[in-house]
Amino acid sequence: MDTNIIGRMRIIGVDEPATPNIRYVIAGDLSDDCQGNALGIGLADLTTRRLFDKIDFHKTNENVITSTFLHRAMIPIILDNDLEAMRTALRCSWGVVPEQARIIRIANTLHLEYLYVSESLLPEIRTLDDVEVVGRPEAMQFDSQGVLHPFHK
Repeated sequence: MDTNIIGRMRIIGVDEPATPNIRYVIAGDLSDDCQGNALGIGLADLTTRRLFDKIDFHKTNENVITSTFLHRAMIPIILDNDLEAMRTALRCSWGVVPEQARIIRIANTLHLEYLYVSESLLPEIRTLDDVEVVGRPEAMQFDSQGVLHPFHK
């Protein structure tokens, strides 16, 4: 996870950036390119059993020890699937009505060309000069196992 995108450093003695101010980060899966290296999982608040089961702890530990930023490999709360992770994040967002939650879904922090935003963010997004809104608002789609439908461009 790119710390500049999510606004978290998790380095002892270093202040966290003021922006972006993201309340909860859900890490849903590891790409095949990671080959089980989950360095950065500690930057998330919630994760899925799917991601956790893919972690190669030897690779992850070697990488995080080399970086010396041990907090970046700490395991967040593990939920059964994407749906449970989303429900948990919303439940923990005191005072936020789920329909008004400001949610952004990205494929990963390296590919930000396409993203999904909640309807509550659309007015703000439409004011940006370098962003094109495509499609219409629709409910998040989960399969029968509670996994978010694949990210489409």
